[in-house]
Amino acid sequence: MLDTGMERMRALANLDTLPSPAELIVLLTRGARPEEAATAVQFWGVAMVDEDIRTVVVEMTTAMTTLIEECCAAWFEKVEHHQPAVALVRAQALAPIIAATCQGLMMWGVLYGEGDFTGTDFFLPHLLRSVEAMSGEGAGG
Repeated sequence: MLDTGMERMRALANLDTLPSPAELIVLLTRGARPEEAATAVQFWGVAMVDEDIRTVVVEMTTAMTTLIEECCAAWFEKVEHHQPAVALVRAQALAPIIAATCQGLMMWGVLYGEGDFTGTDFFLPHLLRSVEAMSGEGAGG
């Protein structure tokens, strides 16, 4: 499950046309298979009461958030033309928000059976543009 998500992230980071942070959420959630999402949700639940599982889950989510950060930093630098240091600061602020949003959408999909997350293609870009703008406040850029 993690390998598939990490492979998807690496592929996105190497695209000629980098996805924006909003597009990244859409691409990541659209690509999640229901059984992968259900397994992730089960792991998160067990992680709340089992320290060993929590360690594994934290490692997994940290690795995924780091890849999201790398994708966002590349986007801020190459598409938005920010200096590398500013791009990194903005990406560091935004990556946990993207990771948590993806996790929340997976949880929603498992609970309600909406694997395609109807509406995300329309609403997420608007929401994330606001977050993208806020992530730059006080970041020198």
